[in-house]
Order: sequence, then structure tokens, then C-alpha cells
Amino acid sequence: MSVTIDSVVHTMIGSMVSDPTDAFFFDHPLDHLPAMLLLDGIAGLASASPGRVAELAVEFHHFCELDRPVEVLMSSPATDGERWDAYCSSGGLVVADGNVSLRDHHDPPPPGPVLPAPVPVDRELVHRHRTENVAIGDFTGDDSGCTARILDFAPDHALRRRDPRHRSALELVESARQLITLVGHQVWDVAHDWKYVLNGVRHEQRRPVAATEDVRLRTTTMTMRRKRVEFAVDLLAAGDVIGSVRLTGMIVPPRVYDHLRWANREAAR
Repeated sequence: MSVTIDSVVHTMIGSMVSDPTDAFFFDHPLDHLPAMLLLDGIAGLASASPGRVAELAVEFHHFCELDRPVEVLMSSPATDGERWDAYCSSGGLVVADGNVSLRDHHDPPPPGPVLPAPVPVDRELVHRHRTENVAIGDFTGDDSGCTARILDFAPDHALRRRDPRHRSALELVESARQLITLVGHQVWDVAHDWKYVLNGVRHEQRRPVAATEDVRLRTTTMTMRRKRVEFAVDLLAAGDVIGSVRLTGMIVPPRVYDHLRWANREAAR
């Protein structure tokens, strides 16, 4: 990663190096770089600046092919340094863009009473091959709304390793992503071979969340119309809403997914 500073704009540029043996990002075989890996690249580059991720908004425009490098560019007015615009490019295309806001949050409140650990959901229902990558448990709900609790990842887990004492923004986003996957199968009766394509993520966090805190997801929006989905959850801890995650995307059958992948490869030629 390189950092360039001038009197007008702060710029940070990084090249993403993916590890196909990574136990989380490549939990199972993929034909593209996962969206969560791009978010991790943005959050990782942002961590070179002071503060914690308080807001994250990213739109995904193209799939990232496995054999093409990805560059991440972030820029912020020199008088600011709190909000950074982010661009991910690969093969001559802007594959994702958005912004991230950093703030110096106060420490989280003292932990409440220790509750029994959540019962993890079936890993196949959240498209995980490794049990240690299941992020949610104690799922309840129907088409009127759903809830789940967030599991506690190991301190060396990919989404916790930058700060083992706190739940990362990506950990909270991944929990919501797994919940929408589960809702698709359990509530909307989506076939197990259909693919989930993430188009956009918006996350806001009002304070840090300790790794030991009990955090619940509560849906506020869950719609699926003509294969397009919009999904939003509140994040609750100690009885308060401490943030939210909103996801948009598509749930498509294999033949539609194959066409999307073909079109993406053609665009990157």
C-alpha cells in the first residue's frame, strides 16, 4: 500500500492480493473474488487512517475475475480525513465504488450478563462449507420479520484479526448477508442451487461493539420482487439499536447466473 498526501487531497492506493486458500473468503470454491473480499480491501486500506469504520456504503458493478489484480483507491479532502471515497478497479473496469466514514468512537459499555451461546444455523442454509464461518444462530421468523443472534468468531478469524476485542464492521455486514441467504431458503423457498448476487451494501454503526457483546439482528425490510431483493436489519445490543445494515442484490437461477458471468467476462475483454 502507498499513501500520497498533498495540500488538497489525501490519497491512499493499495493492491489487493487474494489468497485462494483463505479459510473464510474462499470458504468454498468460487469463480470470482467475493464481494466481502472487496469490502475487506476497502476497510483494510481505511485502517491506515485514524478512527473506526462508522459508515460504509459500497455499490458493486461487475464481478472481479480471479486472474485479474484489483486496485483500491481512496481519497479524502485534506481538511477532512473522516470520509473517504473508495474505488475498486480491475481489468480496466470500476468494479465497485462508494465511501467509508471513520470516527473516534468511545469504548463500548461494560458487558452485560453472559447469555448461553446461540445455536448456529445449518451452514448449508447460509452457503458456508466451514462451520467456523457461520455467523448467526437462534434464527426465528417468517415473512412478517425475522431475528437472529450473531455468533462469536475466533480472535484469529479473517473478520476479527485487525481488532480481536471488537466486532468489525465486516463481521456485522457478513451476519446480515448470511441472514438474507437464510431467509431466502427458509421464508421465500428459494432453491438451494440459486445464486445470490450482491449489488450494494450500506452499514452504519453508532458505537464500537465489544467482541463479547450479545448482538441481535432484527429485520426492518425484506422484499423479493422478480428476483431482486432489498433487505435491511437493525443491530441491537443491550436493548438499544446500535447500527444497521442494508443489502440489495439479486437471487437468480443457475442459467441466469451463467449469463451474468458470461457478460462480465465479455465486458472485461
